[in-house]
Amino acid sequence: AVVKNLATAFGVDPDRATPAIEIMFQALTDRIERNTLSRGGVADMVDLIGKPALGRALSDPHGLASPQVANAGNYVLEVLFGSKHLSRGIAARAASQTGLDEDIAKRMLPVAASLLIGALQNKAQGVIGDKFGGLAAVSGRRPLPLPGDSPLSLPDSPTGDFDFDLPKTS
Repeated sequence: AVVKNLATAFGVDPDRATPAIEIMFQALTDRIERNTLSRGGVADMVDLIGKPALGRALSDPHGLASPQVANAGNYVLEVLFGSKHLSRGIAARAASQTGLDEDIAKRMLPVAASLLIGALQNKAQGVIGDKFGGLAAVSGRRPLPLPGDSPLSLPDSPTGDFDFDLPKTS
């Protein structure tokens, strides 16, 4: 459905767009894997995944061709590749290998980047929830609150005071 929505947003037959989008996704995925071989690349990915606006294309299929999605995707491409020349090369390769118009491929690539980051954000949320959501059950304690939650309250002691065994000084 995502590929069909992307093709429709750019007025392209989904059968023609699908192979081009697959080439783009593969190139983006390869770059992400390559970048995560360094600490800086990992930090860049954590930063991208931590910015929900960058993955908005996934949650708004009707706005795929919007300037906001293009800007978000261009930011992702800049972080991943650092050079417009490299990302334009991906679009050109996808166009030449599939017969898709190169200008359309260049406009689709940032959207594909935003879609990919959105998918990674969704996956990361699930992994983080799975990993840290179970901590409360294991430890027997509530997880720490998130921003916006009510503040933690300390349990009441039977006497209403905190019971500390302090060493006596002479």
